[in-house]
This record gives sequence, C-alpha cells and structure tokens, in this order.
Amino acid sequence: MRMSVMRTLCEYIRVRENNAGRNYINYFKDYILPDENKIITTDKLPCEDDISTILDLSSKAGDDMAYMIFSLVLKCGLTSGEICSMMTNFILYDSNECLCIHFPEKKRISRIIKLPDDVSQMLLTYLEIHKIADGHIFFNKRGTVLKIRDAERLLKKYISQAKKSNNDFPDFTMQDMRHCAFKYMLSGGASEDDVAKYGGITTKWMHRYRQVVNDSAKLYAADYSTISIKPAVYKNLS
Repeated sequence: MRMSVMRTLCEYIRVRENNAGRNYINYFKDYILPDENKIITTDKLPCEDDISTILDLSSKAGDDMAYMIFSLVLKCGLTSGEICSMMTNFILYDSNECLCIHFPEKKRISRIIKLPDDVSQMLLTYLEIHKIADGHIFFNKRGTVLKIRDAERLLKKYISQAKKSNNDFPDFTMQDMRHCAFKYMLSGGASEDDVAKYGGITTKWMHRYRQVVNDSAKLYAADYSTISIKPAVYKNLS
C-alpha cells in the first residue's frame, strides 16, 4: 500500500476516533520515505541485441501484431494502454501529409504524435492486410479487444523463446522498452521538452534518462530515434 494511502486512511481514523473522545495518533502524518533513486541506467534496460532478438522472433513467427506493437513501443514510446486503446479514427494525416495518431483528451489533455516513416508504413500495411477499416486495431486470440495483460504476455512469450537458446537472456517489460524509446530519441539529439511532450509525460521526469543519452540538435522527437525497424514479412493470418 502506498504511503499516501496509509496517511489518508489513518487520518480518517484519527478524526473519527478523536470525535468519539478516543485518542488516536496518525504516525504516518509526518513520516516521509526517502526518495527512491529513479535514475535509469543502461544495465536496467534491454540492449539493442536483446530488442533485435525479440523483433526477429516475432517476425519469423509471422506474428505481425506483436511486431507492430513492439515497434510502436520502441519507436514512439507508446504505453501498453495507449496501444490497446488505439482505434482507426485516431489515425490522421497532418498538413505535411505525415501519418499521425491523435490520442483523445485525457485529464483535459489530448496529444497528436507524428509517426516515423518506418512505423507509418508498417501500420498502413497492417491495417490493409487485416482489413481493419474502423474500430479497434489490436485484438487477442479470442477476438476481443487487446488488453494490457495480453500485450505483456506477447512480450513474455518471445522472451521465453529467446531463453531457450540463451539462458542469460534478460527479462524485461513493455515499460522497459518504452524507456528505451525515450533513450533512443534523446540519444539522437531530441530535447527533453520535445520527448516529454511526444511521450505525454512531464519534463521533470526526463532527468532519469541523462545517464543513458547524449545531447545533440532538434527535430520531431521520434525522428531522432537511433534505431531503425525493418518491416516484417507480413502474412495474412486471418
């Protein structure tokens, strides 16, 4: 249970007990946990070879959905939740005819992100192959809308396959791959402000990536990514 929850709960108990004439002290009120070190270091993230292995395995399996999802995380820094919620009406072209995703307003904030060229082409191909013209884009084996746990299971599936030939292959999550996406953008030279805006996070958290990036110049955040994803050999699995 989070400290803030304990503090609020005990304060509620204190007020009720004191109103009833009983003494109760909320010891959590003034208790402060030391700040956790949230700095992200290279050893906490999968390396490029690890990521390449996962992409290769999903490509060779003809699993174009997994390949597409991993690409959206690695190049665009999307969360599992954002990917699962994606619908065709989120996709649009900007004034420069660049493919974008418009995420609806959440907490009074909406954002439009430009997709890199490689991901744009893969997404259009995926939609064409699977004949997805409207509604949600990603579905699980049961034919229902993909859930966050389904996306995590996809990654775990290919990590388990990788471990069969390499016992030392690391475990990592979709969130770890998202951290990699921001690392690649920053390493390519995107500013912390641009990456934060692109990723839908606050700039104050960007200092966590400073140990794993190099500084440089400016463009669209995702265009600075230092990785390039080759299109998979798509198969019509429907």
